[in-house]
Amino acid sequence: MIEPTTIVVHPVAVPTGFTPNNDGVNDDVPVLGGPFLTVELKIYNQWGNLVYNSTDPKGAWDGKYNDIDQPAGVYIFTAKGKTIDGKEFNLSGDVTLIR
Repeated sequence: MIEPTTIVVHPVAVPTGFTPNNDGVNDDVPVLGGPFLTVELKIYNQWGNLVYNSTDPKGAWDGKYNDIDQPAGVYIFTAKGKTIDGKEFNLSGDVTLIR
């Protein structure tokens, strides 16, 4: 007899800060939690320009726009999607890029 598999769904969150210095710690901004059926993460600069957009559940912003390092500062994010248990989420807030 095959035992049923239990899938744990973790709470959805977005980091509040990151340091994209390639040290392997807090180098990008992903949508945390899941697992996800769908995810859309958007990041905007202080002028409201879109600097990152991804629908990849494993996608994460690396602090670049068009392969150019963006300046330290506060950026706005929106994250929406659905976890595998069918729960929808719609988050927004800010993330600080620290250089």
